[in-house]
Amino acid sequence: MAETVIRPTGIITQCYCGGSRKGQGWWIKFAYNRELIDELKASINYVERDWDKEKGEWWISVEAEGVLKRLFPNFEAYKNQLDFKKGE
Repeated sequence: MAETVIRPTGIITQCYCGGSRKGQGWWIKFAYNRELIDELKASINYVERDWDKEKGEWWISVEAEGVLKRLFPNFEAYKNQLDFKKGE
């Protein structure tokens, strides 16, 4: 029988588009959760993520959107809202 792996998920509390020294992506903030942070680091290559200690935010490359959708069920709602505002 195959082993079921339960991966941690979280809720984004802040999300906006923006660049970093590594390129364009998403700045996100979420409540501290060690397991979720470990999963984020394991799932997203270090060149596609960055931590800003002063702001308490993660920068995630647009190439890693699929991981954001998996780890944060509400990411798609933020993304859709931001895409909608761009169209105004």
